[in-house]
Amino acid sequence: MRNKSLLIGKIDNFVNRKSVNVLFPAIAGIYYLILDVWGSTWSWVSNNEVVHQALFIAVASFSFAVIVFKTYYSEQCKINDVKEANGLLNEFIGTISTVVEAKCLRFKQKLGDIHDISDKFNYITQPEEQLRIISSTTSRFICHAFGVDEDGFDLTIMHRDNVESNWRFIYKHQDWKLTNPNDLIQSGRSTAHFCFDRQEYKFHPSKESAASRGEYVMSERDRTRGIGSIFVYPVRLKVQDENEHYIISISTYGAQLCDEEDKDSIEFTKGVLKEFCRRIQLELTLYTIKKV
Repeated sequence: MRNKSLLIGKIDNFVNRKSVNVLFPAIAGIYYLILDVWGSTWSWVSNNEVVHQALFIAVASFSFAVIVFKTYYSEQCKINDVKEANGLLNEFIGTISTVVEAKCLRFKQKLGDIHDISDKFNYITQPEEQLRIISSTTSRFICHAFGVDEDGFDLTIMHRDNVESNWRFIYKHQDWKLTNPNDLIQSGRSTAHFCFDRQEYKFHPSKESAASRGEYVMSERDRTRGIGSIFVYPVRLKVQDENEHYIISISTYGAQLCDEEDKDSIEFTKGVLKEFCRRIQLELTLYTIKKV
């Protein structure tokens, strides 16, 4: 159903372009006028009757198809977009609430014996466990809301070791063999490099398009699964005289989260993914406090 909506959305964007709405009717009108008035006298028309019959049928069929689509699907598309947006918003709120409730429940369970614990902060703060919860809820939401298969979603977190200046994965949602994180950061064409260098998050609705622009490095899994989306969110935490760096990546394989030409869907998707990453950023802050 999600792929069908994307297809209808692409068609809707096409038929509502200025070139289709203004230029095509004008050109079609002039062509019909030529056939009607000068069709029997102009040799390039009269000597190619079969060709112009085919062109006439093609132009008429396209015009009819555009009218039918605009009459029903285009308006229906807008109605479905509103319904889908409201549904996704409600589901997103519910998903975020689940993450918060899980943390509250864990805190309440610790209250029973908190008086006997000397290091209360480390006792109640379990960022590793919370990261797994956030990752699982993010996966369920993305897979259900955006029509992504469970094995087509991954969430990873990279961390830089300030002593050795090396990057390593501290969390992987999937137990997959991944590109070496140091290679990703050093590659000037990777999204991770861009985000770390500029300390800005980046969303690519289409990995293939981003790779063609030199803004993403396709992995073997990307090439095998085809289409996909990537959202990368850098986290920099200042600890005394040093910075702790993390990079959160949310990636899909075999399905895009939205069409790269649909600006409204892009903004909505970025907003959702950013909120998940902000929850992760909070846990990474606690993780860093416990570690230093």
